[in-house]
Amino acid sequence: MKLRGKTLVLMAVIILSLTVSFFIISELIFVGSSSESENSYTQLALNNTLNSLNNSLESLNNSANDWSNWDDAYYYVNGDNPNFLNKTLVNDAFLKLNIDFILFTNNDGKIIYAELYNRTSQKEIQLSSNLNQSLKDNGLVLNTIKNGSLSGIIILNGIPMIVVSNPVLKSNGEGPSHGTLIMGRFLNPDMLSRLSNNGVVSVQSVDNGASPDFMNAMSHLSNETPVYVTNLSHDYIAGYSILEGVNGSNDLVLKVELPRFINDDYENAIFYLILSLIIMGLLAAMFITYYLDKNVLFRLDKIIESITGIGKRNDLSKRLPVLGNDELADLSTSINKMLGSLQESNSNLEKSEERYRTIFENTGTAMVIIGKGMVINLVNDEFEKMTGFSKNEVENKKNLLDFIIKDQLDKIENHNNFNEFKDKNMLNNYEIGLKTKNGDIKDLFATFGFISETKQALISFIDITERKKAEEDLKKHAALLDISYEAIFSWSFEKGILSWNQGAERLYGYSKEEAIGKISHELLKTKHPQGFNNFMKKLDKSDMWTGELVHTTKNGEELIMESRQQLIQDSHGKKIVIETNRDITERKNSEDKIRASLKEKEVLLREIHHRVKNNLQIISTLLALQSDEITDEKTLENYRESENRIQSIALIHEKMYQSRDISNIDFTSYIKSLINDLMYSYDADSKNIKSVIDTDNFLFSIETVQPLGLIINELISNSLKYAFKYRDGGIILVKLEKIDFNKFNLTVSDNGIGFPENIDFKNTSSLGLQLVNELVKQLDGTIELNSDNGTKFTILFKELEYKKRI
Repeated sequence: MKLRGKTLVLMAVIILSLTVSFFIISELIFVGSSSESENSYTQLALNNTLNSLNNSLESLNNSANDWSNWDDAYYYVNGDNPNFLNKTLVNDAFLKLNIDFILFTNNDGKIIYAELYNRTSQKEIQLSSNLNQSLKDNGLVLNTIKNGSLSGIIILNGIPMIVVSNPVLKSNGEGPSHGTLIMGRFLNPDMLSRLSNNGVVSVQSVDNGASPDFMNAMSHLSNETPVYVTNLSHDYIAGYSILEGVNGSNDLVLKVELPRFINDDYENAIFYLILSLIIMGLLAAMFITYYLDKNVLFRLDKIIESITGIGKRNDLSKRLPVLGNDELADLSTSINKMLGSLQESNSNLEKSEERYRTIFENTGTAMVIIGKGMVINLVNDEFEKMTGFSKNEVENKKNLLDFIIKDQLDKIENHNNFNEFKDKNMLNNYEIGLKTKNGDIKDLFATFGFISETKQALISFIDITERKKAEEDLKKHAALLDISYEAIFSWSFEKGILSWNQGAERLYGYSKEEAIGKISHELLKTKHPQGFNNFMKKLDKSDMWTGELVHTTKNGEELIMESRQQLIQDSHGKKIVIETNRDITERKNSEDKIRASLKEKEVLLREIHHRVKNNLQIISTLLALQSDEITDEKTLENYRESENRIQSIALIHEKMYQSRDISNIDFTSYIKSLINDLMYSYDADSKNIKSVIDTDNFLFSIETVQPLGLIINELISNSLKYAFKYRDGGIILVKLEKIDFNKFNLTVSDNGIGFPENIDFKNTSSLGLQLVNELVKQLDGTIELNSDNGTKFTILFKELEYKKRI
């Protein structure tokens, strides 16, 4: 970027910095002040609203005092003025007194008159059934002996209301009181809107599903903090205060919501102030830039243009024009003198370089000359052969760092400014990786040397790729053995243990010195599951053995090992075994514990299913015994249906108890048992009724079997009771087939007299069919009826997802 551009950028940065700084300062000062003013104004509005509420409560109290200290009311609650109700307690009284609620009780706290009146619609409102208890809970039914009074706020019919409770006395204020008068005025929207001239007022009970902002305000309010103010949004602010209930509870919160006009005024003022600052800054920047451009930047551009031209043409005989008589003119004169000195030095350097070029090209070693910044100035033929790059591609076009692999750049990056070549006799040697043109990496031994009287360095490279590769292979094999957490060691019959890695030291506790030369199965007291001789035969036959065995550590602990042993031959033809062992003791112990735990749980579940089945059998037996005492056929039939339903559920638990897999039931076996029980219950053999079951071996969970069993129980029971009522014999068919991944089709049909046409099976009073429809919904299925030839119910359902148990 040219100086002119930099100057403009600097001006823009300065103006932007000043603007941002002023904005932050104004925000800290003015916004803080506006927040304080807003809070004060909101608290004032909230206090005014509370005062208005207290005034309304005082007005209500005056009205209540007039009525409670009145002979007519006094004798009315005592039972001596029955006409008081018709003459005085009329609807116009609510409008005149500006009240919504009035109530009289006698000395026993019994309500003798209570009315809740909607003054807008001029209609009575039904009172809640627990009104008397609510009044007592709030302490509004006064102790007439003390003749006290009470006022405050309660919740009536779900709406906050200001109430006053006074003892009923004579007009002269004498007693004793014969009852209590309670007057109330709803804090409805109309009432709340009159409490504040410039805000929206609302009241909510935090014990009855209040809004989140009310709940948040309640968490900040207390006796020490009676008022809480917060910003609702950019445009509105709200103040909150607790309204103490009649019984002293603090579950009512008053909210006054106000527009944030103070904040808007502050923001507008800040905006115009910042805009003025920006305009003034731009004008100042334009003036300063014009002055600098005319007196400095234009002349400086001419000097730079001349220098650039000399550099491009590489003609040190050219000179700069000298304009004016100031510091810039002196700069041009100094540069001209420097160009003369450079011209002379360049001539001497060319002569010197020619002498060294012959030596540089004929050393037989890859060499480069680098200048400041690691730019490659010169390469020889050997470097071309080594890297694949030509001289034209490298010289004065590439940086030495372009050839060095990234993870080794830190070795030579300090040479960028020749910091390590202050001593001219100093040489630096490095082993580095160098990238060739075709992408190969060569390991090189590089020697850096300073060229006298120049700012250049000579570097020679010797290829050590093959040597490094051999060293790395050895290091990798050794490192892999040592970092492994597995115990890895080798042994032979003649020399015992030959190698012993760190994993073996950690696992067994024997150091490398203690293990080398020992017989491995004697040192570790190896226990083979099939004996050592059988193990050796298998290893010798297949050259590989894997399995589990037991080793004993140095401290006597037995470990279960997962072992892998490979038989190889060394360079002399001797057999060597490479053994790799992993400790699986903890895993094996955990597996044993899990198996034992699962076995206990399975036994417990079987016992639960058995007991549930027994209990259901007892209930079924009790129903059967009870039915022996019943002569009414309809009642007896109901008992039989209930007994069959219980029996179908008990049968499920019996199948669960007998099943190998207690999470699934053999559905075919269950259906056969269920239908046999039903055929026996309805004496189907004597009626020559046969059953046909067509289903594959499906396994279902109890979540699916239980509703299916009850559905089949109801449908077959209906067939046995009604399908063959006027004919001798018939067939009942139950068919289950799978139609998709977890979708099934169940058909229950008979060739009887058919389903009555005047009955809607989906909307009937029959308990059995109602139960069938509900159970089909439970299976997320559909049910259809076909009465063309007998009765045929087709149910399409999904297998319910079984929640796995542990």
